[in-house]
Amino acid sequence: MSNIHQQEQVEERLAELMSEYVDREADGTAPPVEEFLASCPDVAAELRPLLHTSARLSRAAQTIRPVGSADAAFNKIQAKMATGSMTLSVEGKKRTKKQKKAREA
Repeated sequence: MSNIHQQEQVEERLAELMSEYVDREADGTAPPVEEFLASCPDVAAELRPLLHTSARLSRAAQTIRPVGSADAAFNKIQAKMATGSMTLSVEGKKRTKKQKKAREA
């Protein structure tokens, strides 16, 4: 297997684990970071800084968003930012505009 293919697999696994952790964080079922990392020792070293970045983003978001208003779209954007793959889809932008209009109403 080529190094490029191996790196792609690692990046895909990191993205999946980040998404899982952020989703669990949002619904209040996330274990402590180190406990979660123990469940995936093969990528723990790469995942640790991503989870800590996610936690910082989550804390920062609490200062700009009312408590309890976090939604799945926000969590997915947060996970993408933490993994360095921040790309918003047209669908995501449409959803964000709809949510903004709903909040303004």
